[in-house]
Amino acid sequence: MGNPIRVMLHERDETRDLLVALRELTAGYAVPDDACPSYQALLDGLARFERDLHLHIHKESNLLFPAALAREEGLADVS
Repeated sequence: MGNPIRVMLHERDETRDLLVALRELTAGYAVPDDACPSYQALLDGLARFERDLHLHIHKESNLLFPAALAREEGLADVS
């Protein structure tokens, strides 16, 4: 896997799998009624982290990677 974008796509897929597992383990980041403030903060932080990471992945997949691939193709045409 020498192509950097292909490597990042593979890492993205692995990350998505880990997020699914984390969401399942935490019952969708549901805070139990008897949770202490620290546990509530942890679950809230994990939910924010997941949202931020999904936004990051969206930007990579829909903006950065297509632009990089187009530029790469343009450079290959010049050679």
